[in-house]
Amino acid sequence: MAFQIRNLFLVLCLATAFVACKEDLAADCEANKICTEQYVSIVVRFESETGAAVNVANYTAKNLRTGKVLMEGEDARTDVTGTYVVTADNQLKLFSESGDEVEVSGTNVANGDTKTAIFKIKGGKCNCHVEKISGPEKIVLSD
Repeated sequence: MAFQIRNLFLVLCLATAFVACKEDLAADCEANKICTEQYVSIVVRFESETGAAVNVANYTAKNLRTGKVLMEGEDARTDVTGTYVVTADNQLKLFSESGDEVEVSGTNVANGDTKTAIFKIKGGKCNCHVEKISGPEKIVLSD
């Protein structure tokens, strides 16, 4: 009987230590994480039905959970025609660790065709970089 009680006590102590350790790691994840110096940007390309790159007007990328506009207009445009930044590592903490939906929208200047797509992006204080969970590589606008 004493042996069983001692084993039960040992199991309870180990379980308590495991839970306490796991909570400490989660609370202190920023201090314990080791990240690369790589800078991650998530981008999307707008193109015509024929595959030609298209620069757009009224570009926005908005986090639907927070309502915050992440990127907009010419500030989001890259040096590559038709390619726009959805988000980047400098906005890591604006996202939840499980991922947020981001609505991306742009308008074809030539004909007014507006398209919207939804991305799921995760970040948060315990991640090193923003990461696209889902979303298109390109958004096709009508010619």
